[in-house]
Amino acid sequence: MEAAPGASRRRMRGTITAREVFRHGGTIVRIWGLGCYVACLRAALSRRPSTFLEVLCRCGVVQPGGRAG
Repeated sequence: MEAAPGASRRRMRGTITAREVFRHGGTIVRIWGLGCYVACLRAALSRRPSTFLEVLCRCGVVQPGGRAG
């Protein structure tokens, strides 16, 4: 599948960045809580690449297999 003409050339990496965590901090806190926001910040600032879903699983908000906690 090809991108539409004029579409952004950025590719999705799937990892959390500090920029995204700061930009969407209010939403993260409102939906998943302050603890998950802090975990997202730690993941974004660490050198180890992490996805948002990994962080939610570590927080206990989402369990592997897709069940909400």
